[in-house]
Amino acid sequence: MTSTYLNAGVNVDTANSVKAGFAELLEKKGVTLSRKNAFAAIIDPGFSRFKDPLLVLKSEEPGSKQLLAFENDRIESVCFDMINYLVMTASVVAQNQWRFKM
Repeated sequence: MTSTYLNAGVNVDTANSVKAGFAELLEKKGVTLSRKNAFAAIIDPGFSRFKDPLLVLKSEEPGSKQLLAFENDRIESVCFDMINYLVMTASVVAQNQWRFKM
């Protein structure tokens, strides 16, 4: 059996279309500090209680590692991997943004 994204319920064309719509929306609002197609989004949330607040947003798209985890009954380990990857990415992106603001 050949596994594909579409067989798993993931329509890549739809995902790309939705992401393009988000990029256009964020550019219009003027709150996004990172460039389009960046590794993670950096957003100025406008919280007046904090000095220069930033939110770093990153998500993990469904892909081959999740499919392999389910096929090999390794769901828990891939969850840890994905969470750690997201935290690491957000940390690195936020650190670089802070460094360039100085």
